[in-house]
Amino acid sequence: QMPSEYICLFYDLKSRNELINGTGNFLITIMTYQNVVDHYHFITRRGYKMVFCDESHKLKNIESQRTRLLTPFLHSIEKVILSTGSPNDETKHIYPQAHILQPALFSNYYQFMDRYACSVKRYPKNRPPYTEYYGKKNIEELNRLLLEHIAFRYTREKKLEKDRLLDPTIKTIEKKKIL
Repeated sequence: QMPSEYICLFYDLKSRNELINGTGNFLITIMTYQNVVDHYHFITRRGYKMVFCDESHKLKNIESQRTRLLTPFLHSIEKVILSTGSPNDETKHIYPQAHILQPALFSNYYQFMDRYACSVKRYPKNRPPYTEYYGKKNIEELNRLLLEHIAFRYTREKKLEKDRLLDPTIKTIEKKKIL
């Protein structure tokens, strides 16, 4: 068990000030996604070797400020673990997380979407045409790639069987970088 003085709860003002001022000797920092966005320049200079992102489905929108800021930061980290209990039903929501974990394999959003999502070209008046992506295609191939390279899915039954978590009633999907 790690002593609590080595854990910074970033939302706690005293701990946050100690971390920012360099007076705390923290091994672990726990923060929200919004903390990372608000303190991005400080966080990215800390030299973290590992980052665990719970509720990683919050990184599903490639255009959101959160995803745009966190993606290059997470690419610079030696080990990244994304975890979510929420299913990603849309192909466009899978890409940002897959790209974070395996940027070489999932390097181009449009190639990914052309391969794994249905699309329709839109021609609005007074605006340039654009492609709208929806649904899924080639899903068996995508599932195979995800399972081979980044995703481990544990159902409650498998967790009980493998004794993977302390609380076997929670269903989760863990995604991790292959070292």
